[in-house]
Amino acid sequence: MSNALSRARTALSRGLDATASSLARVFGALTSWLSWAVIVAVFAGSALWSALDRVKRVPWFDSNKPSHDEQIRAVTFVGGAFALLLLAAAIAMVAGRLVEKRWSFLAGMRRVLGFASFGLVVPPLLALSRKGIEKSAPKMTLVFCAVAALAAGYAAYRVARGKALLASDDGERFGKRTASTVVLDVVTWLCVLGIWAGYAWFFANLAITNHHALVTRTTDLGYYDNIFWQSAHGRPLACSFIKAGYHGSAHFDPILVLISPLYLLYPRAEFLLVLQSIWCGAGAIPAFLLGRHHLGSRAAGVAVAACFALHPALHGANMYEFHSLTLATVPILFALYFFQKQAWKSYAFAFVVALLVREDIALMMMGVGLVGLLHQERSFRRAGLLTILGAMVYFGIVKAFFMTSAGLLMSGKDSYSFAYYYDDLIPNKKGTGGLLLSLFTNPVFVLNHVFTEEKVLFLVTLFLPVGLLPFFAKRERWMLLYGLLFTLLASRSAVYSTHFQYTAALLPFMFALAPLAISRFASSGVTTALSWDGRRLAAACVVAMVVASGAVSWKFGGIIQNETFKGGFYKVSRNLTAAQKETHDWIREMAKEIPPNASVGVSNKLGPHVSGRRHAYFYGQKRTEYVFVDEKELKNDRGKSHKKAIAEDRLIELGRHGSMGLFKAVSFDKNLTDTEMGEIDVDLEDPEE
Repeated sequence: MSNALSRARTALSRGLDATASSLARVFGALTSWLSWAVIVAVFAGSALWSALDRVKRVPWFDSNKPSHDEQIRAVTFVGGAFALLLLAAAIAMVAGRLVEKRWSFLAGMRRVLGFASFGLVVPPLLALSRKGIEKSAPKMTLVFCAVAALAAGYAAYRVARGKALLASDDGERFGKRTASTVVLDVVTWLCVLGIWAGYAWFFANLAITNHHALVTRTTDLGYYDNIFWQSAHGRPLACSFIKAGYHGSAHFDPILVLISPLYLLYPRAEFLLVLQSIWCGAGAIPAFLLGRHHLGSRAAGVAVAACFALHPALHGANMYEFHSLTLATVPILFALYFFQKQAWKSYAFAFVVALLVREDIALMMMGVGLVGLLHQERSFRRAGLLTILGAMVYFGIVKAFFMTSAGLLMSGKDSYSFAYYYDDLIPNKKGTGGLLLSLFTNPVFVLNHVFTEEKVLFLVTLFLPVGLLPFFAKRERWMLLYGLLFTLLASRSAVYSTHFQYTAALLPFMFALAPLAISRFASSGVTTALSWDGRRLAAACVVAMVVASGAVSWKFGGIIQNETFKGGFYKVSRNLTAAQKETHDWIREMAKEIPPNASVGVSNKLGPHVSGRRHAYFYGQKRTEYVFVDEKELKNDRGKSHKKAIAEDRLIELGRHGSMGLFKAVSFDKNLTDTEMGEIDVDLEDPEE
């Protein structure tokens, strides 16, 4: 009896042990591969099911109202995806046996799941494919972009198991150059130059089309066209449209004088649009150099360059007429590259070029100087101090001697004040002093003012393409300070928008800091503590950044047509209709009727088509020999005065196309003063409006 009980206990014990072992294996499988395989199958299978009838099924992402039969079909796709994973794992297991001389289903499944994890990217991309989602649900659009980027980064980390996903250039740093490395260099630079050329070609054509569709205005393309003409003809930074006849009443940008001789090659506004596109695209070069420098990889550098070219903020600034501030991104990027490489002579040159772009670049570069001062190396501290001193001296000299106002926000009758940019923080109209008083006396209001939903969306749209990485760049984050204050303290919505040029205060610093942050994060103590592989993590971050850039560019950028992208205040016209082409051809013909030395008064829409001359004015600003206007733009007293001049035969119509007309003034006397001519006084539009 006791033997029977003993055998029973032994059998029971063995049974329990076997059951426990089986459950442990099942639980181990669940935690190691089965649960993840199910998740991948669910996402990949359901995504394939949705993609096969996207018009019908993708809307169910919002409503979840498929029929029961449709759900059953979806389940079969999920089951099929899971079966394919098992089959692929079995094949991988056999391959492992042939190569590694051992059987391991788990190893095979892990290999397969690494690549299959890229399937997690598909559902959020399908969600983004819904027409107009970027306009109707911008927050969810950005969430889907982030999810796609995280999924891609995770998959890249798994695929890179045991090896670097990015080829290292470490050997070349020690002079080990071979024929293959030379070939790689050539191919790499062809890729970078291809990004530059592709960007420049696309946006130059788009900008010209937009201009010919009459989306551009005298403010601001006409202003800058006139500045280039005047500068190329011996009157540096003169502009007949604005106060004091000189751009220093708004900004000081001597870089325009230096490049103005090029304008003579094709003295029309189209030249500026092409120049700006080529210039902006050139930022791919320093972006590549920064990526390669910090991540030690050509592929990483090319990826950073591509992300730069895809960024919606670059597109918005590029497509908003022409602005000197838009040009700042490229020389600042070069300066930051040379700064981090400690190539001090090259840094000094790039620093000077950046300062010449616009007076407030000096304020942006002070953040670079501060970072240098905080550095432990003597050469950085010295460069930081010289940067701050140089920026301060330059800004002071420019304000005192070259601009019409010494105030930070400008003031006075011959200047355009920018205080209204920050109206909410200057309640008593006390300029910069009033702004500082608000900052130090009402911090709660300032926080409410800074963290509005619109500004948070702006920040996410701006920084998500670089994975929010610049905020993890430790002391180098100080470079972002001026740009963040400049944009987030503003009351004027254009300043915190990716459709305008103001993002140039942040864009170059973001792309300098993102690869730096990846490099530091990959080698940080956190990575070691979590047993993460630094090289694989760097590769994952780069892949995530590329996917984030592509997704955000798709829904908010200018390359692919979407519901949100604008160049400044207006949606971009991508194709000329027959009517638009006819109108533009008429404008070109009428412009030829105006002698080059004649004065012309224009309305805002037609101004940039005849602004390349010495005497071009807003209609009513001065009396002119010719008037070239769209009468729909003539409001109130100006419209009445125009009709009266026509009725009294003081303006003779030379040509008309709808509401647009070219007129010649009768009995024009250049010796008469504007007061004697009896013209009404009009307020000029702000040059940055």
